Amino acid sequence: MIRDHRPWRRLQRVADRAAHCLLASVLVVAPGASAAQTHPLHTTITTITYDAASQQATVTVRVFTSDLDTAIARRTGRRSLASAGASDSASFAYLASVFTAVGPNGRALAVQWCGSRLTGDLLWACLRLTTPGGLSGVRIRNQALVELFDDQVNVVMADYDGRRQSLLFTRGDGAKPLP
Repeated sequence: MIRDHRPWRRLQRVADRAAHCLLASVLVVAPGASAAQTHPLHTTITTITYDAASQQATVTVRVFTSDLDTAIARRTGRRSLASAGASDSASFAYLASVFTAVGPNGRALAVQWCGSRLTGDLLWACLRLTTPGGLSGVRIRNQALVELFDDQVNVVMADYDGRRQSLLFTRGDGAKPLP
């Protein structure tokens, strides 16, 4: 095995492995258990896939509905039931404020809602970004639920240009570039 001695390369491999391990540990959930019992690790998993033909990136955010409901209620002062599928607009407003993307030119990329679906205690929210130049150089920020949990971790995995990049976000992290 050839070793790569560039520290940033090793760090990226470690981050990729950590993201995949975290994803696996979060997805292994006891059947029939409630959300409060099944996610002692506070995390969201976000995937970004880029379609060069349409010049759009599809962002899928996986979040526990109870956590999203609490975050929306704290922000708006009103109880929103993302868990009942009742408020896509409240879910979108929250997610668009905590998940941002800035193009290489320094301009914010517009985030559009493309729907959601419920699977048990999870909401899978779909966002769309128009990215004419692709994802390389785009700066991503994900601060979902950090106002609720000190140990919140947000994993972002981007597939573009034949590669997969993983980014990890915790409270206070700024935007991070996709290489």
